[in-house]
Amino acid sequence: IIHSAQRLGRIHGLNMAGLLQKPMSVPDLQAVLRTTMDDGPALTALALRDAIDLGQIVNYYQPRVTITPAGLAIEGVEAFCRWEHPVYGTISPDVFIPLAEQTKLIGPMSLQVIEAAVRQAGKWQEQGLDLSVAVKLPEELLTKRDLPDQITGFLDRAGVKSPKLILEIRENEAMANTARTMEILTRLRLKNLRLAIDNFGTGFT
Repeated sequence: IIHSAQRLGRIHGLNMAGLLQKPMSVPDLQAVLRTTMDDGPALTALALRDAIDLGQIVNYYQPRVTITPAGLAIEGVEAFCRWEHPVYGTISPDVFIPLAEQTKLIGPMSLQVIEAAVRQAGKWQEQGLDLSVAVKLPEELLTKRDLPDQITGFLDRAGVKSPKLILEIRENEAMANTARTMEILTRLRLKNLRLAIDNFGTGFT
């Protein structure tokens, strides 16, 4: 419940400083408040653009596990990006994704993430690992008419079949421009790509 509350706060644009369990102690409260006094790394749009161009935005993969009668089975992974900064080290997406969205860099960065995920799926495939890869698709890309062709181009070059890629769309973003979004999503499905709704139940359900 507490983690869901934190996530909903972030979705609504609130600055969530941290989590506190009950009963709350003064040292725990002080520790959370100290984090709000740290401005963190000074990141700019220019630095993020350079990071994209230099390949500093890298993918991490979280396994997607299914429970079967025989036990746990890894059926695929979900891609999450991190910024490997030469000065600040590994920067988590909740720090730089808002900057990318504000500066319209989320589109090119997401395309890079998708292409890297497809290439990785191709490498796993060569090693005998039959894994699907899920990647988040931002609102900015949902209106790009050439998106389906770009993604199938990534797949063709990596030798990966379309159903191995799952594109996750946040529910509220899918409803932002329904006419164009439905056109793009329909063309993606015609190319045999799999689609999934992220944050289902938080928008227009």
